[in-house]
Amino acid sequence: IMRKLALTIILFAIFFQLSTSSLQASFGISPAEIAYEYLRSGTSMEKEFLLSRSTTDYPARIEIEKHVEGANDWIKIEPGNEFEFSQGERTKSMKVIISPPEDVRYRSFTGYIIVKIHEGSQTTGVAVVKGLGITVDLNTTWVDYVRLLVRELRIPDLFEKDPLMLIIKAQNQGNQSATLDRVEIKVLDTLENEEFTAVHEDFELVEPSITKELAINFENDLTSGEYQADIKVFYQDQIKEDSLFFNVMEQEVVIDPDDIEPDVVYQKYFQAVLLLILIVLVLLVVKKNRRKN
Repeated sequence: IMRKLALTIILFAIFFQLSTSSLQASFGISPAEIAYEYLRSGTSMEKEFLLSRSTTDYPARIEIEKHVEGANDWIKIEPGNEFEFSQGERTKSMKVIISPPEDVRYRSFTGYIIVKIHEGSQTTGVAVVKGLGITVDLNTTWVDYVRLLVRELRIPDLFEKDPLMLIIKAQNQGNQSATLDRVEIKVLDTLENEEFTAVHEDFELVEPSITKELAINFENDLTSGEYQADIKVFYQDQIKEDSLFFNVMEQEVVIDPDDIEPDVVYQKYFQAVLLLILIVLVLLVVKKNRRKN
């Protein structure tokens, strides 16, 4: 607690010196921290941050300062320690990559990463510097730690005859690659009649510190209507259960002109020409009768 309190005081002092307007909504960073409790030596972790600004009339230069004693050399920033907002650009992504070497000391590394934005008018020459920070709290270890969390389950609506797609958002909070064990799905109609059940056991690996969406397709014979899917996701001794609702829509019929036989095409054109001639003849007869009257 004392360590985090000290970091907060230091960050506040630096931001106050940069500009009191740094606390305003004109410049923001999300999220505002990077923390790994089990950072394995010789591995690499990464986290993405979103920078946003409210003023887009001028280009702006971003400058990064790292203040993590003992770890600055193995903390990298993408796209670099300096990069730019183009004129009209409101948001920009920044990635922090942490790669402790094999011979790193096993201890805590704390500090902060300052993100400064230099913006202003090129015509007046007046520049404003604002700064915000990312708190850093790292703990290096030799211990393998596996932790995979299921953050979200969803099923998009689909058309008849299309596969049912289950999307699993999985977050790896460990320092080793991990994957799910098994997924069970049971689909019911609105009267709770069972339509089909299925099991899936083949998943992609989720790398350390990464959140990944895993898409699983289930073949089915569902007709149009509303359905309920009861889902069970198994990982080690954990089970995540959820019930999702989705719709199956009638398949749209799209006729490709290339699929129409030539004889059918000519017949369509011939009918259209005959109809046009008939309309012209009718108009001529009507016009002639009007003249006689």
